[in-house]
Amino acid sequence: MTESRWVLKPVPPKPTPDEAAEALAAAESSLSRWTADSDERTRAAEVAAAELAEAEAVAGDAAYETPDNLDQLGDDLIRRRTQLEVSHRAVTAAHGRVDVARREVLTARALDARTRADRLRSVAAARQARTDQLIAEVNAFEQTSFTASPFTDSAAPMPLTKRMLHRAEWLDGQADDLARAAETANREQLAAAVARPPLPLEAVEEQAFGSAFDSTERPVPATS
Repeated sequence: MTESRWVLKPVPPKPTPDEAAEALAAAESSLSRWTADSDERTRAAEVAAAELAEAEAVAGDAAYETPDNLDQLGDDLIRRRTQLEVSHRAVTAAHGRVDVARREVLTARALDARTRADRLRSVAAARQARTDQLIAEVNAFEQTSFTASPFTDSAAPMPLTKRMLHRAEWLDGQADDLARAAETANREQLAAAVARPPLPLEAVEEQAFGSAFDSTERPVPATS
């Protein structure tokens, strides 16, 4: 008796926004080609139908002889209508592939937004730990008790760490909207959602992702 073994296949990685956009462009190109093919075959079928109708009218007129190619015209119309039906089915399938590709784009954008939010929170946590350490050192040095947020002047800019957390929260909200659209949007809504520009990389993200920390978590300038 042979022993059966389950082989787990690795889960393919999710496409990046750029990869998803490339796949969408390919699907849209295929749709354009099939749509053009369908339009051309529609015109050909209309011409064939008109030629057959004219031939049948002649055949029904006692003043004229029945055209020799009447059967051929009928067969040609049947052939063209069959080709047109195949083309219509191809267009429908191409539309479906475009819909799937658009959902993939939105899903990829949502995942990218969540990844950026997680990175911001990670950097903010490291910065906050360093801020707490510095405040503790000041308290010990001055024998006083500053709070963890000594910025009491309302005119002072928001601390960078807090701005990172606010941006992370905003990115999470955008990711939720994108993921919801990817799951529930109809064809027109998908097209509108994909047409919106990707979420920009704000200055606070550039500051966070461009920062480097040494072994003591002290901020050091990023190298170019």
